[in-house]
Formats: sequence, C-alpha cells, structure tokens
Amino acid sequence: MNVSKTQSQLIKKAIKDSELKAQIEIVPVILSQSDYYPVAHFRLGILMAIVFAILLYLSPLHFINPLWYLTIQLPGFFTGYMLAYLPQLRRYFITKEEIEEEVYQRSVELFFEEKIHMTKDHNGVLILVSLLERKIEIILDHGLLEKCPPESVAEVTKHFAEKMKAGETYEAMRGCINELSHLFENYFPRQTAKKFSDNEIKDDLIFRK
Repeated sequence: MNVSKTQSQLIKKAIKDSELKAQIEIVPVILSQSDYYPVAHFRLGILMAIVFAILLYLSPLHFINPLWYLTIQLPGFFTGYMLAYLPQLRRYFITKEEIEEEVYQRSVELFFEEKIHMTKDHNGVLILVSLLERKIEIILDHGLLEKCPPESVAEVTKHFAEKMKAGETYEAMRGCINELSHLFENYFPRQTAKKFSDNEIKDDLIFRK
C-alpha cells in the first residue's frame, strides 16, 4: 500500500475526528507480510526439482546415466527455494487456510505489541492490512466487543476489502476509519469532549515489515 506523507496526515486526521465522536482508540497498521511462510519455499523448491528432472528427460541426452535425474533435482530445488523470496511467486504457494491463520495470529500479536489492550476502557481497535496476503483484519478489545455486534464489524471489514481489491488503498483505509467511527458513535459514543490527555495511543499510521 503506497501512502504519501499527505495521505498519512489525512488518515491521522480521520483517526482524530473519529475519536472525537466515539470513545475509541484506533490503530491502523500496514504490514509487508504476516509471516515468512517457509513452507512456500519448500513447495516451490520441490516443484522446480521435478521440473528440472522432466526437462532433462525431454532433452536430447537419451543415454544419460539415471543418477543424473536425481542430481539435477538439487539445483532445481535450490532455484525454486530462492524464487520463493519473490512475493509475487510466494503467494501462489500458500493456502487460504495458512493465510487466514497467520494474518489473524499476527494481528493478535500486534494488538499486544502496540499496547492496544492497555487502554483504560478497553476500547482499542486494530486495523491491519497485510500486503503480501492481501488480507485485512480488524481486532476489537473486549470493551467494544461487549457493546457492538460482531456482524457489524464484519460488514465494515467487507467494505474495506472490496475497496482494497479495486485498488483504492488510501480511500479504503480512510473509509474503514470513518465507518468504524459511525458504528461506535452509536454503541460507544464519547460522553465528554476529548482532551489532549485523553489520547492514550498515538494517532499515527504504523508501517511494519
């Protein structure tokens, strides 16, 4: 997700505006990937080992020693293993279930790493975009979960994902923040005017590798 300095500032403003309406602390995070997926390297490595052996079989060297079919698989495996470092290729060797598990697990880890769970009213919200997996996750602290139906948050996540697929990455993030603001304004409205000292978490867009 490419976000300029100006866009980052506008996202920060969107967070501030949201927190003036609802008793929430929003933390947006953009990750390059949620996991290194070592299994993808092995899968592509095995595939390339087989491809190298097939290419040798189809080559004009009909009387070659059969041991070469085993030997040729070593550079094939190494080639595939290294190719998996390319994000465009690696993603094709990861299952949907693995993506779901790793992105959710990483979002929970970030929820604690960014100390979102330490807000006074347990009203923290993590908005995670994991670029490699093209996956979005929204995590709420239990203070918000007690007041807001899960299906409402699922609807916000769905809208966010649709805009991301359309390539509207910046507008998708802003739109998600605004939707959460309207949602929690109904379930968890701010009772008093927000002061500077009330801001428990910085309103910055966070980038992580």
